[in-house]
Amino acid sequence: MSPNLDRIRARLRNAICPTCVRYTAAHTCSLVPPRTCSVFKNLDTIVGIVVRTHSRSVEPYAQAVRERVCSACPCEDNHGCCPMRDGIDCALDTYLPIVVNEIEAELDAIRRDSAN
Repeated sequence: MSPNLDRIRARLRNAICPTCVRYTAAHTCSLVPPRTCSVFKNLDTIVGIVVRTHSRSVEPYAQAVRERVCSACPCEDNHGCCPMRDGIDCALDTYLPIVVNEIEAELDAIRRDSAN
């Protein structure tokens, strides 16, 4: 079972971007380069976390994201503090429940397709 990252990316763009504070009237992201959306920048790792984590609670996913993604992010300091996350300016932290749900939905679709 190999998740299709393009389909997951499309699902996330439909579910998250239109409600994101960084989404403009021109339907683009207002993040100024070199800054990129933390969801899409780390999508491979996030999908791997969702594939390996099985819980009805978002907490195990959040913990795994903090350990594998946030710890490598230049915004987080060596004490685990992140001004982006604390300032509600990290899309991955803000929208993590939606990210997990959309990836799980895609994984479920793959399972159904492979069962037929």
